[in-house]
Amino acid sequence: MNLRKTSPLFILLILSLIVIGCGAQTTQHDQQNKVSKENPEAMMHNQNTFAFRLFEQAIHSDTDKDNRLISPLSIYMDFAMLYNGASGETKKAMQEALHIQPGTSDQLNRMQSKLMKELPKADSSVTINMANAIWHRKNLIPKSKFLSTNQKFYEATIRASDFGNPKTVADINSWVSENTQGKIPSIVDQILPGEVMFLLNAVYFKGEWKDSFEPRHTHDAVFHTATEGKRHSFMFKDDSFNYFKNEDLKIAELPYGNSSFSMFVILPSENNDLYKIAQQLNPESFSDLISEMNKIPLKLFLPKWEASYSADKLKENLTAMGMGIAFQNQADFSELFESESTKISQIKHKTYIKVDEEGTEAAAATSIGMVTTSMPMTPVEEMRLNRPFIYLITERNTGAVLFIGTVDDPTKS
Repeated sequence: MNLRKTSPLFILLILSLIVIGCGAQTTQHDQQNKVSKENPEAMMHNQNTFAFRLFEQAIHSDTDKDNRLISPLSIYMDFAMLYNGASGETKKAMQEALHIQPGTSDQLNRMQSKLMKELPKADSSVTINMANAIWHRKNLIPKSKFLSTNQKFYEATIRASDFGNPKTVADINSWVSENTQGKIPSIVDQILPGEVMFLLNAVYFKGEWKDSFEPRHTHDAVFHTATEGKRHSFMFKDDSFNYFKNEDLKIAELPYGNSSFSMFVILPSENNDLYKIAQQLNPESFSDLISEMNKIPLKLFLPKWEASYSADKLKENLTAMGMGIAFQNQADFSELFESESTKISQIKHKTYIKVDEEGTEAAAATSIGMVTTSMPMTPVEEMRLNRPFIYLITERNTGAVLFIGTVDDPTKS
């Protein structure tokens, strides 16, 4: 039976909002001429360390929500752009939270540039586009080095606009909509008097499962949430998958396109839970799990789900990871403007995902605000994802973690 395949979408949007006021600032520079032994593999390892740490923080601080999802790739790239405006103790704090080695600003920027260039080329059957922009108040010009660095490495479009004109809001939202293929039509409601800069990053991904699920096999079954059992639609495939299990979990890989991009689903054992697994996840442990996987016949039962999520505690999460000073009056972002002292006042990160027989559709939006101062299994192995589980969307060559989240209740959108 030949089934028509509709290309699913994976869309990632990040918006950074920076609000600046006047104030004197003392500048401390890190040693830009310091020789670094950082290489792309080591920097990607550090970036993924941030991804897993932030995921652990996010799900522990947001226990009242279901279907949590963050895009560490987006958040990291957003802060990497902002890092070019940081100095002194604030830069050191960002180094701790983002796992950036001192004196590697150029390497960090080159790594993000590498991701922007290589991810779109990873799979000719997958479309992935990335875009960056900086909007600033036209009568307050950022330092030329900050702008030129973000133009060079992040290909950022620079726009000087009248922030008192409502058309600027429309222009920003139009950019957002255009670069997410209309999946996120707007992000800014209004520009408040003290706001002077917006940093935006959008990623658009369009692909499909390497082997789609047949809709005729989709059926209703019970998904066991933390409190009750709920009937829900499950997809089914009896095929060969990369798979591994131990006493703590089961993990399977679902590739997209030519297998450069994949979703990994991690199901905790019945005597385990998401939080323990999240605590144990890091680049080394995840790599170890992948190395243990073998391609075996597997009966896979995966729920369909569609969910939106707002990560409202990123400020708290990043403070716990060492970036607290960036939110305080002592923050030093003196490389943004000549004489303006700033701090981050808010971070917003919203995501959307849809998983069905054909593939994955996802979206994320982040806002940052600143104010003045395996072993082979048997052929009958089965994996029923009918209770809360963790999933990741990754790219094989770079090792980048694009998305990481949980499915706690697929019936909730």
